[in-house]
Amino acid sequence: MDYKIAALSSQKIKAVYGIEGVTQYGEITDEMRQDESVMSEVELGEMARLLSGNAEVRWEKLKMDSMLRRFLRDGFVTGDMCAHTYWDDTIKTGQKAKGDFVTERVHGGNVFFGNPNEPDPQKQPWIILLVRDTVENLRAEAERYGVPKSERDKIVSDKNTETQVGKYGQIEIDGDDSTGKCNAYIMYYKKDGIVHWSKSTQYVTIRKDVNLKISRYPIAWANWNEVENCYHGNAECTVIHPNQRFINKMFSICMLWFMNNSFGKVAFDATRISGWTNDVATAIPVQGTVDGVIQQLSAGNFNAAVLMVIDYAIKYTKEMQGVTDAALGQERADNTSALIVAQKASALPLENQQARLYQFIEDIFLIWAEFMVNYYVVGRKIPMKDQDGNIVYKEFTVKDKDKLAMNVKIEVGASSFWSEESNIENLTNLLRDGHITFIQFLERLPNGRIEKKQQLIDELKAIAMNAQDPNNPVPTEPDNSQFEAEALFFDSLPFKIRQQLQALPPEQMEAEIQRMMTGAPIQ
Repeated sequence: MDYKIAALSSQKIKAVYGIEGVTQYGEITDEMRQDESVMSEVELGEMARLLSGNAEVRWEKLKMDSMLRRFLRDGFVTGDMCAHTYWDDTIKTGQKAKGDFVTERVHGGNVFFGNPNEPDPQKQPWIILLVRDTVENLRAEAERYGVPKSERDKIVSDKNTETQVGKYGQIEIDGDDSTGKCNAYIMYYKKDGIVHWSKSTQYVTIRKDVNLKISRYPIAWANWNEVENCYHGNAECTVIHPNQRFINKMFSICMLWFMNNSFGKVAFDATRISGWTNDVATAIPVQGTVDGVIQQLSAGNFNAAVLMVIDYAIKYTKEMQGVTDAALGQERADNTSALIVAQKASALPLENQQARLYQFIEDIFLIWAEFMVNYYVVGRKIPMKDQDGNIVYKEFTVKDKDKLAMNVKIEVGASSFWSEESNIENLTNLLRDGHITFIQFLERLPNGRIEKKQQLIDELKAIAMNAQDPNNPVPTEPDNSQFEAEALFFDSLPFKIRQQLQALPPEQMEAEIQRMMTGAPIQ
């Protein structure tokens, strides 16, 4: 379980939004920018990029990478993965507009579809979520939305915990009717294509027929292994559980046998010895001669085939589930490429679960898009990341809202075979071979490696522009930042080129370094 969850969640995931009929995934061509007749479409394309940037920030803020591992664990153990998204109007944003969407994890046993033969939540007539909360919280929520006190007092604790997952799901705090916990039910349904919802306990309605303002049910659903004509999936834990019990039992029996029979026992004549002790240097009194008083019995014979059966049980269980030595990195390979190929080949049994996981994530992002479009007010500042990975705030504007038929593309990065160090090494090699300029090298250098990287890039670009302008020659006395950039660039050059540069007069050497930094390839 740990291996498969780690393998499935090791990829870097990013959502790229697009708007149907406008621009694919928000990419805008130069022709569209110059055509004033499609300015509204250009703005919609910019809006798609803004939504993509905000989704990236929200993914990190909601700790979705960590939650993704919990989703996968639910799928492995119970067969189902469920993400519920709702709008929380109490979230502070540092501006006048308040509230934001929140995604939480729900156990599949607490989700009830109107059509249990259909696993797609968007095709359901209604969906009910069972949540278990304290009576105090539910009464406070009912009071906040105007439920009379006579009705609020009917919210009492219960012991209906049969759908709660885990052995501790049935263990709760002790209390009376006003301090315990009880079940609450959130029901989603559609009216004229728009989702509405109600929330109630067994006897009291807390919220009734609230317009959610979105067209998709805020439920993302996936199975670990699909089951025909059933919205619940089949858990992998179910099929390997008997194997685990067999391995545990056989190994514990072997341990018990070794404890009892590994060491030979002592037999003695009780008529001549009153007792026996293994204490060192302790005398044992004997009545008569010592011949034949004691006998050391040999240890029992252990059937070594039992351990072999245990090893085979572990080996075959792992192999049948796709957990091979190559996947775990325990197989010897001649080089890194061979190891990567072996690991990728061993990951093929996880392709089905991986495809369902990506569809599950895509459904989450589509739900997020509906919340952003329908809940973010015009003029609201929403966060996104710039090219350097810094969070910036841009104003949210919506034009031609009816055109916003959103689609989403999931971009996946193979983070298992990528590292910062290898990226820097590849960039350095490209720079030394003259395939990229020093500015291109800096722009692709990971953040944090050079202090004030963007400032250095801007200064180098200004130097390059001045070098191309005959009326504004390159200053003969560069500032410290320029000198540091030239020194860093010089150190990255091959040894032979550095020797040739050092053979030049100082002014010519500096001019040659600046020429090479501005983009001219190394001859």
